[in-house]
Amino acid sequence: MRYVKLNEVSISNVVEFLEVVKGTLAGCKDTQVFISEKLFTRLLEENKSNVIWEEDVLGSFHYSDKVEHAFIFCFKSRNENLTYQMHFVRSSTDYLQLTNFLCKDIVYRHYLCGMKVVLVFSSDH
Repeated sequence: MRYVKLNEVSISNVVEFLEVVKGTLAGCKDTQVFISEKLFTRLLEENKSNVIWEEDVLGSFHYSDKVEHAFIFCFKSRNENLTYQMHFVRSSTDYLQLTNFLCKDIVYRHYLCGMKVVLVFSSDH
């Protein structure tokens, strides 16, 4: 853990969350991402209309059934639909871990990567 870089980030909306996650993963796939449960709950509530699918994951390669929760979000940006698939696990007190992140340019699964960066979304602005 001596050589792991910790980045703690404050954001105010889901667009900022997505931009930071995409930018970090594009630069280093060896990243583990955590978001505070309070912030996650607020962002999910604010963007409920953008959720096009959600379910508890059964038959996960990494977790027991229903530990991992999956979402597909669709956002409209400049006349195009941007789709993101994200899976979260409540793996620590007060935080959820982003375990799966898929979009047009990025395919990320946390257990296929090492840990050079820990990205923590702990609060909003």
